[in-house]
Amino acid sequence: MVNKLFVNISYSFIDKLIMYTSFIYAMYVYVKYLSEEDYAFWGIVTSFYVFIHFINIPLETILVKKYIKYKSYIFKILNIIFYFNFFKCLVFIFISFLTSSIFYIFYENFNIVICFCILTINFVTDIIVSPLQTYNNLKFNQLLVTKLNLFRYGLNVCLISLIPFYTSVYFILCKDL
Repeated sequence: MVNKLFVNISYSFIDKLIMYTSFIYAMYVYVKYLSEEDYAFWGIVTSFYVFIHFINIPLETILVKKYIKYKSYIFKILNIIFYFNFFKCLVFIFISFLTSSIFYIFYENFNIVICFCILTINFVTDIIVSPLQTYNNLKFNQLLVTKLNLFRYGLNVCLISLIPFYTSVYFILCKDL
């Protein structure tokens, strides 16, 4: 058990290291190659998403806290969490659409809408993947989660590396699709 825990923590550390390294690289590329206006829009939208993450209600914490108690009902609980997250995504997409429309009216620049689309796609995919990651962590299967995230972040870094050739938020949107 101690060995499984150590291996799980090691893979989790590698996962976080890769994630933060790719984020730092992305920010470097965004600062260096996006126009001042696009980068300002990116900052405005990112601050909105920081607030959204703060008020986000992750039901996955129930899995962590009550896993032993509800182990025999785990797939029912995952199903409930999936439907809750699906509803949460719909609400979030609506809020994002509404907020991006207000910002578009205020700034009269479509790039801010593109920034909202980019981060909405990222947020929704994270919400969808989160219960499966939590479940695999509880099953001491962090290796699978790390491999999937390595693929995700690796692909993201490769596509971000193309930004110097396509310096636009439109390319970042295409990358995230």
